[in-house]
Amino acid sequence: MCHHFLAVFIYWLGGRCPEVFDVYGFSWNFSSNIYIYFLALTLLFETPIYYFLLKREFPALKILRISLVVNLLTHPLVFLVFPQIADHYGITYGWYVLYAESFAFIVECLALCIVFKTPVFKSIQSSLAANLFSWLIGGEIVQYFLK
Repeated sequence: MCHHFLAVFIYWLGGRCPEVFDVYGFSWNFSSNIYIYFLALTLLFETPIYYFLLKREFPALKILRISLVVNLLTHPLVFLVFPQIADHYGITYGWYVLYAESFAFIVECLALCIVFKTPVFKSIQSSLAANLFSWLIGGEIVQYFLK
């Protein structure tokens, strides 16, 4: 229960599951096939959010390309590199989630602003909504399959 994505906020903030932020490492090793599966799921969850929030600024195919580009900038690092760094330095799961998801939000927001010339507020809104949605729904799926 304490290593669940939602535990970072719900259980820890409520005083339960303090070990989410205690100092101990975690290991997260996946094959490339599983990585492709999770990247596809992320795109499946985030692209409709980007479409809903950016449909006035861009045509549908461009939004698909935007979702792919911003996720290729962050997803490999968040999914493959950051867990290795966290494991190496003994960073807990809770801290990993906080810094990895913050990184994804910031980089995707900047990419929307700089690369795709999206207005700042729309970039913040889109990146935050897409990342929160895929984190919450994706976390549920990860926990279901990794039990």
